[in-house]
Amino acid sequence: MHTRSRSATLVLAGLFTNLSLVSASPIHEGAPISAPVHHRRTASVVSLPPRGEVQHSIEARHESHSSHKVFSAAFAIAQSTRVASKYNKANRRESDAPIHQAGNVVEVDTTSGPAIEVHLSSRSEPFGVTQEPFDIQSVNATNAQANPNAKRTATLKVTSGKEGLVDYNDGIDILYYGPISIGTPAQATTMDFDTGSSDLVMPLSSCNGCNGPMLNTANSRTYVVSKSSFSIEYGDGTGAKGKVATDTVTIAGLTVAGQGFGAITSVSGGFGTQGPNAGLLGMGFPANANSGKTPFFWNLANARSLASNVFGVYLRRNGDSGSELCLGCIDSSKYTGSLTYFSLDKASTYNTQYYWNILSAGLTYNGGTPTGKFSAVLDTGTTLIYVPTAAARAFYAQIPGTAPWSAAPGFYTYPCSASLGTMAIRFGTTNFAINQADFNVGLTAVGSSNCVGGIVGQDISDGSTPLAIVGDEYLKSWYSVFDLTNNRVGFAAAI
Repeated sequence: MHTRSRSATLVLAGLFTNLSLVSASPIHEGAPISAPVHHRRTASVVSLPPRGEVQHSIEARHESHSSHKVFSAAFAIAQSTRVASKYNKANRRESDAPIHQAGNVVEVDTTSGPAIEVHLSSRSEPFGVTQEPFDIQSVNATNAQANPNAKRTATLKVTSGKEGLVDYNDGIDILYYGPISIGTPAQATTMDFDTGSSDLVMPLSSCNGCNGPMLNTANSRTYVVSKSSFSIEYGDGTGAKGKVATDTVTIAGLTVAGQGFGAITSVSGGFGTQGPNAGLLGMGFPANANSGKTPFFWNLANARSLASNVFGVYLRRNGDSGSELCLGCIDSSKYTGSLTYFSLDKASTYNTQYYWNILSAGLTYNGGTPTGKFSAVLDTGTTLIYVPTAAARAFYAQIPGTAPWSAAPGFYTYPCSASLGTMAIRFGTTNFAINQADFNVGLTAVGSSNCVGGIVGQDISDGSTPLAIVGDEYLKSWYSVFDLTNNRVGFAAAI
């Protein structure tokens, strides 16, 4: 059986130099979002909405990076190395096997009443689960006297929750992190919510060199440590070690008792200290968990305690507030138009679902021929977009003045003054646009007229089809829904 060696990721930040300024190319002024046509041979193009058409000003939301800094080659190399460590099939271990945890008690906390406890063995039918994603905005629209479904809607509300995320920006949007609590009594800390990995990684107060807030195990009566070792290692020499442990974890008012995680007691190479977050919370599939423990979201879903077995992700840019994770729900106030869904692609990863990955025909430029098939992993824990080297080469060949960046393999440069065309990723028959402000990640050097592109060539394979790692650079433009019940991912234009 093919299974893979698991790696978590914490991105390297703080390596930008605050030097001269440059504006990225203006965003493409596309047509309004419309539902894609699925029975046609030619591809439709879904561009970013035109200015003035959505609630929040597109001028502010999609403005160019007017204060671009020099993009660090060291950052570029570190990012590529960590992406390779996270995904390459060379890291597979035949002894690893998917773990399916059972028997957890799941508590759903609500301020409007007592906590709801669900034992897996106590229910044969789903609790409050809907086939279609539950829209948390339906709670706000409910009138208990006029709506016969008001009681059910109120019930669904206590089985979902929103959590605000912070955009850590250091020249570009590096990562998105948010609050959780762990232990009994609860201790507050912060996590990078990562759909590309599957472990909860939590530093302990005994760890030298770890970011805080760290977990003080002496102050948690529900902390239990095992004899099993836990480790993360990257090709750049950074890593972390500890033990597999369990404790009570709460996110957005939803609580799992006995949640498994990697309890970190030592780090090397500055691991985990590059961003402001303390740890990482993986939201990928259980088969990808290095700890052998079921991820937090899956524990909620397995207990049938969520309004719907989905989570929605909304990412803002340029350090703006308002980014959001919706657990057990979607938030229709964060997008325009309709969600378009695509089935998950486990065939490309040895017929085992490790990631939230879907098939793509490749990158497109100005609606032209796609660069070639890959399976795209939607990864909130990765900053940029990584595609097969042949796809990157074909893509940049269509932009005048581009060249490989000698300072960082896989990266390309282009004239900052270039008038860029529409860049997109094709899913199904639809081209989903990449915002040009996100594509421009910075200058190559002080006073240079060349900028670095955020689409990187890197050959990654975890099965029969090459993988592309589609990170925040793409996700900022598209409200994304990760739907476990229906094994699919959906996109709609973010406001």
